[in-house]
Amino acid sequence: MIELLLYIALFSVLVTGIATAFRAVTDSAARVETDARLTDELEFVVQKVEYVVSQAQTIEEPGPNGHGRRLSARTPEGVFSIYVTEDHIVLEDSHGVLLVSDGDITTEVLSFERRGADLHLEIRLSTRTRSGQPVVREVKRLLVLTAS
Repeated sequence: MIELLLYIALFSVLVTGIATAFRAVTDSAARVETDARLTDELEFVVQKVEYVVSQAQTIEEPGPNGHGRRLSARTPEGVFSIYVTEDHIVLEDSHGVLLVSDGDITTEVLSFERRGADLHLEIRLSTRTRSGQPVVREVKRLLVLTAS
């Protein structure tokens, strides 16, 4: 009888260990997947901003030595604006509005600051894994303006 109790205790410890290890592996995989998706989203937004800045003939917002949450630039293709609405980044051009950031990704910071011929860009995006763990990614870039 004592042997049976020992085997049951050993079996329950073993099952608990296996279940804990499985949960840790799945949580880690979900976090890595969410982190990669958030990083891709962030890089996509940065590339859009870099494209608009590289094509700009004039930067309308923010003004010289100004700071704001909106970038407006006149390019040969028309006026482009990048801004946040309802926690999502939007790219607006003459063809309409494109929601740049994904639905479950929240834009915590979108900031443009002009200092002379430089544009300082700051973006912070966040989301949650399936298990509810928060994931936050941030980027700060310095872009050289060719337009005024």
